[in-house]
Amino acid sequence: MPRRFVGVDPGLSGGVAVLELGATGRTVRLFRTPVVVVHKRGVKRREYDVPGMYLDLARACDGPHGPKGTGAALIALELLGPRPAPGGAGQGHGHVAAFRLGVGFGLWHGIAVALQRPVRLVPPAVWKRYAGLLGQTKAASRVRAAELYPEVGRLAAADEGPAEALLLAHWLAAHELAPNAGGDGDESGAARPKVTVLSPGAGGA
Repeated sequence: MPRRFVGVDPGLSGGVAVLELGATGRTVRLFRTPVVVVHKRGVKRREYDVPGMYLDLARACDGPHGPKGTGAALIALELLGPRPAPGGAGQGHGHVAAFRLGVGFGLWHGIAVALQRPVRLVPPAVWKRYAGLLGQTKAASRVRAAELYPEVGRLAAADEGPAEALLLAHWLAAHELAPNAGGDGDESGAARPKVTVLSPGAGGA
């Protein structure tokens, strides 16, 4: 059974979180999405640092020592919808922002496949319901992550993405370690929303 759970919140302001469970306790590590600043027509904007993303996810899966560890790791990547989210609670995305978010999702997904790690594509409603955050803002996610994992300290606004990644890892650990993890219901007995499971070598969802 894997004991290292990796959450990925896609997007330029997203991030990666590692939740490692050991015999003597747990370890949490957070990474902001690596970005580079580019100049185009006199305007500065952030773009994805793809080599940095690869290195961060590889370290998250294999630990801080060495390029390839032996411990099993699972990745939970937030699944994006096909259209921009409607406005409300400050969480809506315009078409351009939604496109850039989709680019980030595709990059993280491709990197996970290149690393040959199993990926769970998790709809936002799944992990947010588990964390009690349905309809809440990213700021609320930051507060909730610090409540569940006080060892991370006070999280800055810039760490809202890594905080949501930690909540994804939190959900993944609970889901994988639960006695009825293979069932179709959640803790309340309600039907569990679909979670796509992609294993290394799989051709698609």
